[in-house]
Order: sequence, then structure tokens, then C-alpha cells
Amino acid sequence: MKTREGKSGISMIKPTSFYSAEFEKTKLNWFCYELSMGIYDKIRENLGKQLKKYKIDEKALAEFSIYTSKKMKGIILQKLSGRIEKVYFSYEMVESYFPNLSDKLVNKMLDAI
Repeated sequence: MKTREGKSGISMIKPTSFYSAEFEKTKLNWFCYELSMGIYDKIRENLGKQLKKYKIDEKALAEFSIYTSKKMKGIILQKLSGRIEKVYFSYEMVESYFPNLSDKLVNKMLDAI
């Protein structure tokens, strides 16, 4: 399945990015895999053309989506255990990965996530 132009998250992100052995195939890792595909598809759909101006291609976006969803594991576990009330995505997470993006584009990426 393709998004408007280019490859969808399912063709760019593989489950093995989240587990290398069968025993690591947990609900949390699978959730992170699904989350990464959602992040990829939403950002690509809403901001793909703008990101290309910054030389961010589908591969870089897929890698960012995997990175972001893996970073979210701790936050998700805190939410599930009741230690925090809301799940959040930080500005720093996006900006540290793509330091050349404008503040406005980082905010748009956070909105898409």
C-alpha cells in the first residue's frame, strides 16, 4: 500500500527493527513497531515535501520513526504503570535527530506525531 507518493511505512519499517530474536517479540515491541509505521505515514503524508527541502528522504524518515518509537518505550511504560498521566513527545527528541529543521517544522512534526 502506498501513500500519495512513495512508500508506506509498512514497506519502509520492518518488525526486526524492534526485536532480533523471537523471545523479544513482545506486545510492547510490537506496539512500538506499529507506532513507528504510524509516525512515518503521518509525517510523510503531511510534511514529506517540506522535509525533502531539508534533504530528508523516506529512508531517513523511516529511521527517525524507528528511533522515536523506541525512545517512547520508557514513557509508554510510565503511562501504563500510572507514574505519568499523559504520553508526550518532546521537541528535543525531534530537534536532536534533525538539528537543521526550523522550529516551525519541528512543531509540525510533533503535531503529526
